[in-house]
Amino acid sequence: MHKNGNTDILSEINALKQGYFKPTSLADKHPRCIFPDRYFWLSKQIKLKNYEVYPKFCKKLTKWSLDNPTKSISILLVGGYFSNPASVFGHNLLKLNSGKDSLFDLTLNFGARIPKNENTISYILKGLFGGYSAVFSSGYFYKKDLVYSKHELRDIWEYKLNLNNNEKTLIKLHIWSIQNKKFDYYFLKENCAYQIASILDIVMDMNLPQYRPWYIPNEIASQLYAQNNRIKRIDYKPSFEKNMLNRFKKLTPQEALLAKKIIKKNSDFLIKTANTRTLDALLEYYKYKAIDTNSIEFLNKKYKIILARLKKPVQKYNNTTSNNPAPHKYPKLSKLELSFDSDNNLYGEFSIFNNSFLGKHNLLNSELITPRIQFVRNNNNIFFHSFDLLKVKKLNKNITNFPEYKFSWEAQVGLSRIDNRIKPTAIAGIGGNVYTNDNNEIYIFNSLLLNHSQSEISPQISINLINNYFGKSLFKYGIDIKNGAHFYKYKIQKQINNNISIFFEKNNINSSLGVGFYF
Repeated sequence: MHKNGNTDILSEINALKQGYFKPTSLADKHPRCIFPDRYFWLSKQIKLKNYEVYPKFCKKLTKWSLDNPTKSISILLVGGYFSNPASVFGHNLLKLNSGKDSLFDLTLNFGARIPKNENTISYILKGLFGGYSAVFSSGYFYKKDLVYSKHELRDIWEYKLNLNNNEKTLIKLHIWSIQNKKFDYYFLKENCAYQIASILDIVMDMNLPQYRPWYIPNEIASQLYAQNNRIKRIDYKPSFEKNMLNRFKKLTPQEALLAKKIIKKNSDFLIKTANTRTLDALLEYYKYKAIDTNSIEFLNKKYKIILARLKKPVQKYNNTTSNNPAPHKYPKLSKLELSFDSDNNLYGEFSIFNNSFLGKHNLLNSELITPRIQFVRNNNNIFFHSFDLLKVKKLNKNITNFPEYKFSWEAQVGLSRIDNRIKPTAIAGIGGNVYTNDNNEIYIFNSLLLNHSQSEISPQISINLINNYFGKSLFKYGIDIKNGAHFYKYKIQKQINNNISIFFEKNNINSSLGVGFYF
């Protein structure tokens, strides 16, 4: 309100006091209508004559408040999304709960304004260095649910907060004040997570980092959990894809075979023989396919299933999916790792973002590490060992009864010490899931290793043990076709808590034992 208000708090407070007594004929342009959060805070510090939270002359503010009754407030954490680099670590939203139909609850989003057809390099550079403006926008929750759960197929965790009435009112009024205001956007720090946490910071200490140049969505969950009694309840909403796969998973072999035949032939006779459970699974399948396909032929197939289902009685059955760990149970993403091998070498490794397959994170069974650097100490000498600019692996688990197969893939770009020389290297691979149950997954990959002097094609089989007794483990066996060499690697990692993990690794050269620290 004061021209020096950003740096002179006393002048800002004096301007706030003076603004309170401006003529009410200003109506919605009155400072009390524009900054109701500040006057609510001020009313708790000093006595304000004839103070009302929602002055009668602030018609827009009053209508907005009545349209959005707030019984409670929730923070939403949306799972990571590989198809958009800006969302790979997840996303945060804030929701005002009316206590009625949650689909129509007001949901606050913070996002950058990105021009259409922005090229990839410009997108990355502007996102990293503040080249985009960003705004808080709001809408009904069902619109966000359509985008995240049904279109982008991402899980959502809702953290319902334990706030008193004054805290809820202050947050609600602050949302009014900041909607559609422009902010600078920085992908690594001043992003959705940082800005949503800043809103909470006006009623609780969110311990926002001052000097660390990154802040990610999971950190909100961890900080809320660290607060005393600030989380009332945590609800898990699985993605539309998970619910659909769960329906197919519960089909009998005969029902699954019939579903596959109907998808392939769409025969009227086959559809008539399908029971309610099979038709319900097929309906979910066609809804899932409608995300990318909307042809006349496809709509006709879907219409036949709908007609057949309408002729069947209503059937209730349990379609609950197993909960993934809530985000506050994940370690922080930065990791320092120390290990000794059987040749008396000491390895030190540091990564800023470490979504390792063997760790806990919201990318489930996939992996994203960037950047990572490793040194080795041998005979009192320290050498550079490797650097990964990016290491990513997308593992798609396939359900036995599901009629489609999804491939998995991996990519890695960096530098490695090879024959005592530092060489640029790249790995690209494609593969798939050939076996899965509740605890084990087996993948077969065909990978290509490239550097400036050689190339190697390496078919390999990997067995991922997801939740065995001692921790998560990974076994790889491969063949270098060019040189005829065989190689293997076994690694098991146990997460002690959110700050420490221990691991053992064995390969065809040596074995090692190490510890990881998360911060």
